[in-house]
Amino acid sequence: MSTSNLHKLAKEQFVSDLGGSSTEEIIMIMMICIPIYFTTRKIQENILFNFVLHFIIPLLMVTMYNDYKLFLYIFAFAPLFFMSSKPKQKNNKNTSSGNKKKKLNYLTSYRSHMLIMTGIAILAVDFKVFPRKLGKVETWGTSLMDLGVGSFIFSNGIVSRPKPKKEIENETGTNKNKKNSKENCIFSKLILRKSNILFVLGLLRLFFVKNLEYQEHLTEYGKHWNFFITLGLLPLTYDFILVPLIETTHINRGILGFLMCAALELWLNLDSRVLKYLINAERVGILGNNREGIYSFLGYVGIYLMGQEVGSSLILPVKDNKNLKKNFLGRYKVDDLQGLIGYALLIWALNNSILQLDKFYISRRFANLPYVLWVVSHNLGFLAFYCFVDRITNIEDTDFILECINNNGLILFLVANVSTGLVNISINTLSCNTAQSIAILITYCGFIFISALVLNKYQIRI
Repeated sequence: MSTSNLHKLAKEQFVSDLGGSSTEEIIMIMMICIPIYFTTRKIQENILFNFVLHFIIPLLMVTMYNDYKLFLYIFAFAPLFFMSSKPKQKNNKNTSSGNKKKKLNYLTSYRSHMLIMTGIAILAVDFKVFPRKLGKVETWGTSLMDLGVGSFIFSNGIVSRPKPKKEIENETGTNKNKKNSKENCIFSKLILRKSNILFVLGLLRLFFVKNLEYQEHLTEYGKHWNFFITLGLLPLTYDFILVPLIETTHINRGILGFLMCAALELWLNLDSRVLKYLINAERVGILGNNREGIYSFLGYVGIYLMGQEVGSSLILPVKDNKNLKKNFLGRYKVDDLQGLIGYALLIWALNNSILQLDKFYISRRFANLPYVLWVVSHNLGFLAFYCFVDRITNIEDTDFILECINNNGLILFLVANVSTGLVNISINTLSCNTAQSIAILITYCGFIFISALVLNKYQIRI
């Protein structure tokens, strides 16, 4: 066996058969972003120091200092005592009267930090400095990276709020011939363009894995499937299958997502052949080779729908939602923080109840119902904490660094994945000591950081 094949096999074994960690530890790791956010809201804008806070502290949290979390929490708050504070903002009458659109800083920061943590983990997992308990579990269990995959889809669902029919009618006017046809064509092309980009990325990843001796983990998504293919199929499935269903039945999107996942989980529990096939079947044909990716896709659709329901009813309500009034469970008028706390507690309680009855535990591999509810409840909880920070700091300005990252999330996710591939092709990550690993990871973080600044400067977005 060639040296390259030996390296490939070693890397595959390095990320296989992992058991994960407790949900409590995952919360403690992710929660480091809250004091970081609070600190950057209070101190003067300092790009270099913000890079340390937003990138280096999370990097250290998932590598060298994973067992010293309290130290990093203290370090995240430390700048408050020796750096200049932001001047207190004056109340703006226009803002208070509703003439000026209020910025949702907590949503920007949540999405940006989620992307940063995900970006760090996808490369760090290939180094020994990254604790194995934080890598994706083989079948049953929870880990930081398992949460990151679902969180990425949930955050996309939040900001992809549905466009109300009244708004479409107002934009298109009464002329429903040429103008409508042209706009519908443009809209369709937009959907296909974004999906095509993601499919191309999926195919490129498949090419690199199969032709450049790049490590692959078959039980993650299957032989040919990968996360980019899942992302590419989501908008197409939603627009061409789910939207007609929702418009016909008027079903709540969150309830639809839950029912889909519940039906799949019930099938898994009642028919023992399903699990046997998913785990033990031979990899023959499209379905057999990619059964994990195909089966888990419906779970990710459920996460996407729940994220969209939260976004459209609570965080970014559509314009025909009774003058932008936010609601909880479709009937109770609440503000952002109340709604997020309510949803988080509701989904958390529901998941714990289901786990008492379910034969199976949380599984990212199959994106089963417990996994879907775990991802959704955790993300709602994190959003509530970010929203709480906004309330107590009462600062309107958006963090420049986080805004740059949020505005270019898809491109930066691509940059992170391409960079990860180049690093793995160029060096044997398993042979790097701690100092070398951290140096490479800091350089990688710096590249993503600079990429965000450059993309923002030239207004490049997808």
